[in-house]
Amino acid sequence: MCDIMMKQDRVQMSPADFVKVPFLQALELVSHRRVFVQNGIAYVPRDRLMTIIITRFRASVSLVQYCLSPAVGTFEVRSSPAALPSHTKPFPQF
Repeated sequence: MCDIMMKQDRVQMSPADFVKVPFLQALELVSHRRVFVQNGIAYVPRDRLMTIIITRFRASVSLVQYCLSPAVGTFEVRSSPAALPSHTKPFPQF
């Protein structure tokens, strides 16, 4: 009886259902055991691919913030449109 139940739970998947990603880019999914790993490649199901994209986006935003952090202190805060230089225009109000 257990053999019958086990066979019913298996799902047929084709290689087209997975995306090959370097292991280090799928660490979050690996930690939750959501991917198959072999020879340094993580095979990510297509429905979990958004996790990889979001992780890479957050990493790139963090890198930009880090790179710009020394320059942030040099920007002047302008409180009114009158304080803007004459060659810039304020955004229109809708």
